[in-house]
Amino acid sequence: MLRCLNAAQRTLYKDCYRYLADGSSVQRYLCRNCCFWFSETRKPYIGTYTKSNSDAHQKAAKLLVEAHKQTEKQEAGATWQPEIKGKIIDFLWHLKKEGYSKKTIEVYGERLSQLAKSCNVLNPEEVKKFIAEKETWNSINCGRSRKTHPIRL
Repeated sequence: MLRCLNAAQRTLYKDCYRYLADGSSVQRYLCRNCCFWFSETRKPYIGTYTKSNSDAHQKAAKLLVEAHKQTEKQEAGATWQPEIKGKIIDFLWHLKKEGYSKKTIEVYGERLSQLAKSCNVLNPEEVKKFIAEKETWNSINCGRSRKTHPIRL
């Protein structure tokens, strides 16, 4: 006899059928006490939907090799530098089409170019790390220091 998995009660409603992907149907039950829905399991699902461990290990090894090759290419630096310059130019062209002033576009271009020399701007994690580790932004401010004004009450 079936019992509720939550309340361990035997007072159940036969509520509906659940139609599975293979075309079979399973009776659904509803507990009168806690309103928990569940199905009677006819066969164990363990092993029927799992893949073998050897396939997973082979795929993981392939992914590691590909990731290692990708990092070697990025460490070389020559593969992503032209792409970064193109992305910066595209962004500056977008700013021009949006109607930003010439001076704003120049400043954005200078700052992005200087940031691109320090890290890979296509990788957001590298940019975040660079910004977090940077104590002052004077070198990026092109030698200009910001003047702070005291708050007047």
